[in-house]
Amino acid sequence: MLCAFSNLSLAEVVVPEDVLGKWGYKTTKVRGDGQDIKRIKGERVDENQMYYPRFTLAKSCFDTPEAAMKKQKMSLESRKNDPFNGFKSHYNDFISGECLYSISTAVRATFLSYQPEVLKKYKTYVQEIRNP
Repeated sequence: MLCAFSNLSLAEVVVPEDVLGKWGYKTTKVRGDGQDIKRIKGERVDENQMYYPRFTLAKSCFDTPEAAMKKQKMSLESRKNDPFNGFKSHYNDFISGECLYSISTAVRATFLSYQPEVLKKYKTYVQEIRNP
C-alpha cells in the first residue's frame, strides 16, 4: 500500500492511517525502512511537558517463509553481538507468511509500558489482512 504525505516522498506504509487511528496512534514519518508512529494522546510528564510514546513499524518480505526466518535469526544474532543494542534498542518481531514484521523504540519506558499492547494490535492486524 502506498501513501503520500505532503512533506514525504511515496513510501510503503506498514499500517494504514485509519487502522492506526483506531489504535490511538498516527504516522509521523514514512521512509524506506519503516513507518514511525506516535500516540495521539500524550501523557503529562510535568506541568510544561507532554510525552507521546513513539515506535517504528517495519516490514520486510522474502521469497519464502524460510528466508524470513533466516533474516529473523540474523537480526537476533546481530542484536546479541551489539553491546549498545543499536539505536532502536527495544525491539520485537514476528513472521507472517514470507514477511518479517518488527516494532521498535529507543525508550525503555515506552517498551515496557506501551509496546506489548501495540505489538498485539500489530499482530492482529497482520493476521486479519493475510486471512480476511
